[in-house]
Amino acid sequence: MAEHHEMMGGKLHVYRRENSGYWQCSTFLNGKNWRVSTKEDSLAHAKDFAEDWYLGLRGKSHAGVLKVGKTFKQAAEQFVHEFGILTAGERNQKYVDGLAHKIKLHLLPFFEGKVLSEITPGLVQEYRIHRMTSRVDKKTGEPVRPSRSTLHKEIVTLRHVEAVQISGQPLRIPRDRLARVSDAGELAALRDARQSRRLLADAHCHPSAF
Repeated sequence: MAEHHEMMGGKLHVYRRENSGYWQCSTFLNGKNWRVSTKEDSLAHAKDFAEDWYLGLRGKSHAGVLKVGKTFKQAAEQFVHEFGILTAGERNQKYVDGLAHKIKLHLLPFFEGKVLSEITPGLVQEYRIHRMTSRVDKKTGEPVRPSRSTLHKEIVTLRHVEAVQISGQPLRIPRDRLARVSDAGELAALRDARQSRRLLADAHCHPSAF
């Protein structure tokens, strides 16, 4: 049976699951459950960590900077898990592996901690600049810029991930997003993602069909 302790008048919980060496802590704030591992096996140290963590969350909440919503990392993990299965026979494995590679190597390091609603056109532009300036040739000291085609494919992959809704509901691509899509490749990417979500919805409703 899990060990459990309450703090902050019952608003903060510190607990340890069976067969786990570390204590966890959790709280409910701004309509969402928050939890994290303390990485501590000592209860006293875990309580100190939990109190600091809780007060930090409360401070962010009062300041209006506490992020609520699905993160890019969550959407990326869901996309990678689903896309290859749901497009089997329509996309070759090399294409699917290429998307996963772009996410892991380039997109996740930059967008990992961002909530999907934070990925604005301005942030995408920052990503483009980052990719064009982050690598430097050791001999010349000059930036090693990715080709226009490579950067374009990364943005297409980003649009794939952005289109994922982890709730399991069929994907809806906002009309204003479609209006901004001027590239046929990007539009095709969005349509692929929409098709993937529809297939997933069908699988949930009619599992015997798969």
